[in-house]
Amino acid sequence: MKIIKSLLLTSMFATSIALPTNVFADDAITVYVDGQQLSFEVEPVIKDGTTLVPLRAIFEKFGYEVSWHPEDQTILGLKDGADIQMNIGNNQAYVRGKAFTLEVSPTIINGNTLVPLRFIGEASGMKIAWDGTNRRIDVKSQTENIAMVITNTLTGSTFTGEVVNGKPNGKGTMVLKDGSKFEGFFVDGVINGYGVATYDDGSKYEGYWQNGKWHGEGKLIYSDAHYYQGDFIENNYDGSGVEYDKNGNVLRMGNYSRGVLVSPSKQDIRKKDNDKYFTLSWGMSESEVKASRSDKPTLERKDSKGNNQIVYDYTFELGEKGKVGYIFNNTGLIEVMYLTESMSEFDDLFGVYTLLDMDLSSLYNNENGQDDFKWRVDDIAIKAYKKVYANDFRGMAEMAMRSNELTLLAQFKSIDSNIDLAMYNGGSLSKPSYTVGLSYVKK
Repeated sequence: MKIIKSLLLTSMFATSIALPTNVFADDAITVYVDGQQLSFEVEPVIKDGTTLVPLRAIFEKFGYEVSWHPEDQTILGLKDGADIQMNIGNNQAYVRGKAFTLEVSPTIINGNTLVPLRFIGEASGMKIAWDGTNRRIDVKSQTENIAMVITNTLTGSTFTGEVVNGKPNGKGTMVLKDGSKFEGFFVDGVINGYGVATYDDGSKYEGYWQNGKWHGEGKLIYSDAHYYQGDFIENNYDGSGVEYDKNGNVLRMGNYSRGVLVSPSKQDIRKKDNDKYFTLSWGMSESEVKASRSDKPTLERKDSKGNNQIVYDYTFELGEKGKVGYIFNNTGLIEVMYLTESMSEFDDLFGVYTLLDMDLSSLYNNENGQDDFKWRVDDIAIKAYKKVYANDFRGMAEMAMRSNELTLLAQFKSIDSNIDLAMYNGGSLSKPSYTVGLSYVKK
């Protein structure tokens, strides 16, 4: 793979700000951002010389969308393609994929999540000052949008974008002497986060970076137009991915390690005698689909997007009645959907769902692994269900779905299709109305 090392600039470590180690219960800490005092539901505290503040207030003030993932106690802040990731009790944090060591890790105090203010501020390009006399912290914006030329005897590169303390830090564009160009995010002068690089040989990479290298999900397009899309680690195919020719046809797919395909995935083995639910081909015309069937459609109409729909009666393998619909745009067939009639009895449609799941799992890769449960309740409720029903999968599914707290969803992928299988309750607890749906959507 092509690696342009000259895109890397010298890394610099964030400057630490020493704060007093004493904690005064009677003297509240005030925090100002660009002169405006922040209001917290829970007072900031000082722990081992680091000021900790409530999670959501500080993230949202700095313009991040914040999310909390209780399963592994991960805090994630997203802003303009950038991200900050931290974990409760862990002093390792990540900014646009680059690892940093925290002096004090995020913590939960009396049910409230608190995070280190200095780290969040500096990671966001802010300058922080501590006034010990008045127990006041001032956070000030210091990012400047300027154009600067980085003198480099090897590349003569030019950087235009956000600069902090004279170093690229934020969104910007780096152009090299040979015409290669990177547009994306920098942390302390090094490419980190999402970005797009075009190279002098005509190749292009778009995706995520870490420490100046392709790292995470991305797409590498070669000069002859064939490409790889999937996971990267340190400039190599590494993880799940697919290689395509210039026309978008799959060459090979599976799990890669250091650029080598070590575990090929199931190929698109869908044939008329294998996948009995989809025996057609994408791009077929309406007349071709009609000619493939011996019966007449029960409905023909346009949907809200202006696409044509044709609907037929369908009987599932276990005898349940339903419909099958075909959707067309100006390129031909783009979607096929099966839908059972709604029923109040859980077991009948649960049997249909289980059979379909088994059939599809034998042909395609299940994107959800073994977990088809899509809950609409919090972890406490989920744990209660699992405790009550233990290994009774069917019983738990029926009660949770009847309460409108669960949908069964299995997702599969073939080379040219996204496949969703779902079972849900469209009614209520007292009057359930269960439905099973199966859809094939052209990629």
